[in-house]
Amino acid sequence: MTGSMSDLFHARVPDEFILQVFAVMRATPRHTYQVLTKRSRRLRRLAPRLPWPRNVWMGVSVEDDGYVHT
Repeated sequence: MTGSMSDLFHARVPDEFILQVFAVMRATPRHTYQVLTKRSRRLRRLAPRLPWPRNVWMGVSVEDDGYVHT
């Protein structure tokens, strides 16, 4: 399901899978991971549960002002 053109925070990706991906990224600090998503709401909801390692660069793409959420 994950790859260079997929979105880890897509609605069909189970929360537990996302947690597993973050655990792997945390366990491999010699790598730097760039995770990009268009789904800022889901990211915001899950963020407190994720083990945020220093080697993860998180980014959110925004199409226009209509997609900016505060």
